[in-house]
Amino acid sequence: TPQMGSGGHDFFLFTQARAAVNADPELKAANLILDVKEGVVTLRGTVASDAHKSKAEQLVREAGSGTVRNQLRVAAGN
Repeated sequence: TPQMGSGGHDFFLFTQARAAVNADPELKAANLILDVKEGVVTLRGTVASDAHKSKAEQLVREAGSGTVRNQLRVAAGN
């Protein structure tokens, strides 16, 4: 379950980051979890490759989050 801080800025970051991730078909299928607290977006879940891990972080940064904690895991065997 995603967690979000109580501020309007956190909600804005969440919606922007979620929209950016969902716009990518491969990342949308990965069903990533985005937590936002005090302007920091934390990415959690499992992706298919290191490239997807990097791409998710890049998209969230471009969506307006200055600080991203990338805790995504790459699926075993990839």
